[in-house]
Amino acid sequence: MQLKKFAQAAESPRFMYFYTFGTLKIQSEIDLCPMLLPCLEGEFRNINSVHVNISVGEKIRKCDVVNMPSGEFVYGVSCHRIHFDEVALFTIYESNKIVIQYFSETQCDDVLICLLGPVLALTCYQNQCWLMHASAVLVNNKAILFAGHSGVGKSTLASVLGKRGYPLLGDELIPVRLISSQLYIDKGLDAVLLNSDSTDALGCEGARKCSGKISRYMSNVGPGNIEFPAPVSHVYWLTKDAGSTKNTIETTGVLEKTKAFIECASYRYHWIHQLKRSEQHATFCLEAISTIAFRRLSWAECLGGNSTSIDDLLDDIYG
Repeated sequence: MQLKKFAQAAESPRFMYFYTFGTLKIQSEIDLCPMLLPCLEGEFRNINSVHVNISVGEKIRKCDVVNMPSGEFVYGVSCHRIHFDEVALFTIYESNKIVIQYFSETQCDDVLICLLGPVLALTCYQNQCWLMHASAVLVNNKAILFAGHSGVGKSTLASVLGKRGYPLLGDELIPVRLISSQLYIDKGLDAVLLNSDSTDALGCEGARKCSGKISRYMSNVGPGNIEFPAPVSHVYWLTKDAGSTKNTIETTGVLEKTKAFIECASYRYHWIHQLKRSEQHATFCLEAISTIAFRRLSWAECLGGNSTSIDDLLDDIYG
């Protein structure tokens, strides 16, 4: 997608793209590929789910957002806004309409990373499509989730397992739901975002450097023949232990498990903490916790990619 498409989208007639994400169906004036792969319009219309419309508004100037802190939501009665420096201003109206106002120098990859990150996350929560801030792989026909704070190595660890032949199911935003008292994940994003040190260490073939100010590499998630929803067996809460020379996998206590699960089920807590938490979300978290094995995974190495470490992890999963 080239930058000129933003200008084209503002003109009539407008071309529409159709996508599914979790239980949401999305109609967009801009191409979200490769982070989301489009579906057929006929297939889209047959899906009984929430409808979200993404449209492009007018260009803006830096002086228009001078009083808005970058990367923080400004909450209103009928809409919420978030602005990212030199990227765009995103406005969410009534939980079902997202309008993008971009700067003249805006690059498409930057817009996609911001749009299909915090903006989509808040839209999902407003529509009770619950998420995990995690990366997911398929092991023994079950989804394994790696959760934790940004930069801790979730995507990298999932990619390490991907190179071992375990399909990557999703990254960053993982749509989750309970089916018959079992936690499942739905289809999420179709790309994984990695830092440059991860791609250098992993040698990820086909990873493309994103254009724009957000320095990331984008790689495909995995094969398209995975059946969703997929049941979840384990969630690992990742932490870095710089003072240790050994990787550890620990079973957590009830309070720590609950706190960590709610945090990773809240997608970057600082972005949405001002919204009143719904009773439905709290109920979901408490019910979901009891359906999975939850571990704390402390990595002595940044990548945690040596074969012994991965073998220990796989032993714990297969248990």
